Amino acid sequence: MSKLLPHLLSERMAAEELGLSVATMRRMRARGDITYRQIGSKIKYTLDDLNGYIEGAKRCGRQDDPDKSEIIGYHNAQTLKRGASLGSTMLPDRLAANQLAKQIFGQRN
Repeated sequence: MSKLLPHLLSERMAAEELGLSVATMRRMRARGDITYRQIGSKIKYTLDDLNGYIEGAKRCGRQDDPDKSEIIGYHNAQTLKRGASLGSTMLPDRLAANQLAKQIFGQRN
């Protein structure tokens, strides 16, 4: 009994199936992001190759990681406050900053 051969897709057909450009498919192949077959000089993909890529692709959107909201600031989460609190800069630091600003931007009238 003979084994059925897998249906082979050209790079253009595979790109259309994934909704990508042929150039993107070539970059993904060069990076090793997607498996493929080379038959002679032709690059071919199977449906298993495309499904494997989809399964291995990173999910976009909100993750269930609670630390993410502190890092990227989801719209419904409070962001972390960074830097010195208002009014906590020492007077010598303020004077040095003022002098530096005068040197850079010139004296105000």
